Amino acid sequence: EYLSRKELSALLKICYRGFYLRPGKVIKNIMRLRNFSHFKMKFKGLLTILGFGGFSREKEKSSI
Repeated sequence: EYLSRKELSALLKICYRGFYLRPGKVIKNIMRLRNFSHFKMKFKGLLTILGFGGFSREKEKSSI
């Protein structure tokens, strides 16, 4: 109730990055890669978490 939608979205991004980019989690995911298509899928997820592509809340909001 005290934060704007934009501020909440920014905090959510920080939380996602903090959770998914933990060194142990990253190493575990790298060790589980079995083929190139699996690598591509994981890499696209990484780009999304880092904010370089993928799903964007601003795009969704503008289409409503």
